Amino acid sequence: MGQYDLAVIGSDLGGLISAALLGTRGKKSFLCTPRSSLADALGKAEHGSFTFSRGPVLSYGFEPEGAFPQLFADLDITDVIPPLADVYQVAFPDKRITISARLDATLEELRREFPREINEIVKFYNDIKKVSLRVAQRRLDAFVLRFRSARSFISKYHFSKEFLYLLDIQALFFFRRPLLELSLKDLLLLCSHNPYRNEDGCEKIAERLAAVILRQGSAIRYNDQSTAILFRNNHVVGLQTAEGAIEASSILVDNSEKSIPVLYLGIHDQVVPVGMERDVLYLPDYSQPQSFFSLSLSSKEDHTAAPQGMRTLMAAFHAPKGGAIANKDLMINRISDLVPFLSDFIVLSVESGLLLNPAVPGEISFKPLKTGKSISLLFRGSKKNVYQLRDVQDAPQLVIPAVRKLISKLA
Repeated sequence: MGQYDLAVIGSDLGGLISAALLGTRGKKSFLCTPRSSLADALGKAEHGSFTFSRGPVLSYGFEPEGAFPQLFADLDITDVIPPLADVYQVAFPDKRITISARLDATLEELRREFPREINEIVKFYNDIKKVSLRVAQRRLDAFVLRFRSARSFISKYHFSKEFLYLLDIQALFFFRRPLLELSLKDLLLLCSHNPYRNEDGCEKIAERLAAVILRQGSAIRYNDQSTAILFRNNHVVGLQTAEGAIEASSILVDNSEKSIPVLYLGIHDQVVPVGMERDVLYLPDYSQPQSFFSLSLSSKEDHTAAPQGMRTLMAAFHAPKGGAIANKDLMINRISDLVPFLSDFIVLSVESGLLLNPAVPGEISFKPLKTGKSISLLFRGSKKNVYQLRDVQDAPQLVIPAVRKLISKLA
């Protein structure tokens, strides 16, 4: 059996980052995955003649002071920063707002949809801009803002519930937290900086991380399923896989945080409404502000994603636990609110969201380890030196602080 400091079960982004960062401390990791490649786990999904991104298309974390540039600097990785998203849309039953990288264009949209409170909205964005400029000049402010609440900043303004819903749906999608639970740092980012558009999900990032891992002397084994965690006198000694036993001092179970129902559609281009942007967040019911879905549409000119005259449309349905839509017909009906007559123009439809999560022995339970004010993604097992990382596939930047917490415990 080979000797490793960490054995990672699974091949999500968090497991790769963990192995790569641990390697900078002179320690070796072993990763096993039942998938045939990293592209299969984190890149693109092919269904018939259509190709879909598996990972998130829009996300934060790539801004100059964000989690990814800091990670890439630590690992000497270059050329993987995706381009800024020029626009995306937030839609409601009675309105649709285009969020632009240009603030003046966004404010024109808001003036049309929220005319009675536009003066207050303009003041809010101007104040956001002033604080952001001050933070850019003083690094200490950026650190302090992580511990200040967005709630106290927003409470100074008199906004309608509808405008707060506009901010809330973006907060839930990009940061996995309601608006009033954001840090002030994240609120400033959300309102002053558009997200990045990653066409290939996390495939390129995963490939760079894999190259670093192998260069450090660690190992990645594809098409191999973990079957058991090995113990001796209640201490971890390794991992049993289909191809044999691996000796390791610690175990990381890299699970996805939750399975979000996803619908992949191949559609005729002519059904796409005029004025619909490629990325849309849609809240169909004001009375259920945490139940929304996101749409990502391929470019009309991208014939690698779909045949000529057709497009790919990926819909991910976000909801509180137990409230997700699980029926394909209901999913299509919801999307039809934004794309009328959709069902008549569908060429292909594939449901996803059933993830290949690694099995964990039933006698091991997990408790969360706090990583500051962010949501808890790192868990300590009831048996020593066993950890679980609940990867967030649709907000990958949130995984990095949890990984750094893990490395501080292992290194």
